[in-house]
Amino acid sequence: MRLKTKISKIARIKMFAESLGLNPDEVLSRDAMASVQRTVVDPESKKIEVLNEALKHAILKELRNA
Repeated sequence: MRLKTKISKIARIKMFAESLGLNPDEVLSRDAMASVQRTVVDPESKKIEVLNEALKHAILKELRNA
């Protein structure tokens, strides 16, 4: 019996963002450049938050255009 490979939450969000036509690395680097002087305690959760916000805007944009 083989164990299933677990995909991290950030990887799943990145795959979903790519399926919507977003470039997750570009989204993350844009946010990093916009907030240079901010200290982040948990960078993983910050990345998830930024990607979720970008996904929300992309989905709302699609719904408005439909």
